[in-house]
Amino acid sequence: MVAKFSTPSRPPMLMVAFLPPAGKEAEVNWVCLEESHQIQEITWNIHTLHPPPELDNPHYAGLDFEAILLRPTQAPEQTKFPLVVTPHGGPHSVFTISWMLYPAVLCRMGFAVLLVNYRGSLGFGQDSVASLPGNVGIQDVKDVQVSGMQLPLPS
Repeated sequence: MVAKFSTPSRPPMLMVAFLPPAGKEAEVNWVCLEESHQIQEITWNIHTLHPPPELDNPHYAGLDFEAILLRPTQAPEQTKFPLVVTPHGGPHSVFTISWMLYPAVLCRMGFAVLLVNYRGSLGFGQDSVASLPGNVGIQDVKDVQVSGMQLPLPS
């Protein structure tokens, strides 16, 4: 097996392993072919967000969405980090908790970066995906606005 491992604060590592015999799957021995190191100056969290009742989709009520917040480890001199809010392309796409160069560069420059998986993003169930057609440019845009306002940035 060949696998790639990364996080928003760790560039990809290339790993290889051979499958063990049946019944001994827990004994997989991974070998790193290409090492990477955690970038200590970047922290990240996943946040579940709830649209306010007036923005709930009446046909798919109660759907939440998520955003990944990356921020510099060092507190800024001003009261809050400057924030870059980015929805993914799509509509049927998703941000994952993997390495992306541009958010990492922005964090190293002192910005917090919010990667928004609005309602309609893949990976959150069929109701989430089905909630977006007919609401493109409305539901997704409102979710991005809500995410930027609901998440307090640490100072």
